[in-house]
Amino acid sequence: LGLGIAKLIRKIKGGKYYSKLLTNLSVGSFNKKIKNPKTNLDWLSMNEENVNSYINDPYSGHQFLTSSFIDLFTLMVNMNKLDNYIEVKSIPLLLLRGLEDPCTGGDKGSFSSIKTLSKAGFRNIEERKYRNMRHEILNEKERDLVIKDILEFFSYSFLTFSAMPRSCASDLPLISASTSFIAAVKTSCVSIRTIPFCIEAYNHNSLSMLWNIFFSIENLVENLIVQLC
Repeated sequence: LGLGIAKLIRKIKGGKYYSKLLTNLSVGSFNKKIKNPKTNLDWLSMNEENVNSYINDPYSGHQFLTSSFIDLFTLMVNMNKLDNYIEVKSIPLLLLRGLEDPCTGGDKGSFSSIKTLSKAGFRNIEERKYRNMRHEILNEKERDLVIKDILEFFSYSFLTFSAMPRSCASDLPLISASTSFIAAVKTSCVSIRTIPFCIEAYNHNSLSMLWNIFFSIENLVENLIVQLC
């Protein structure tokens, strides 16, 4: 429904049009699920300092273009197409979410995601839920707990991965949640095809933390490559 409406609006107004309707269909309802909100963006975080920082950050909070909504809705549709997943059986998957995050659909949304991923072929799915956290789990006051879980997941998965026959050394663990991006690493000895994982924020508060996680993961990758070589 959302994708069809977005395409219709693009046809009439163009891809660079800012649509209040599309915003309300996507993120507009999230704050309505927060009891006694102090701002229109309380759904982002339980951490008031983080919410205020986001609001005051000139580089955050930009509304999606109509074309951006089409990309988002298309991604959501494609995520449920099982034939888009190829040879994922051996890939460990870690799902992270804040229990107070209105974006994930709660336990019902989580169950639906796990059911889809299981049908797609994933056999090693682990879920972590964090109390008193909303959407940006890496910007909550207890974010160290989230970072610790991510690093432990990669550490354990890399140890398991390094013990595999080299013929299997094409897939690395995935971490998935609301937002995602893909990094690819290639060496002469092993091709690490993709490392997709999600980080729950894009504003500047999370960037330094994000890089710290990257550097920690980079060290793990380097150690893995040394072992395989």
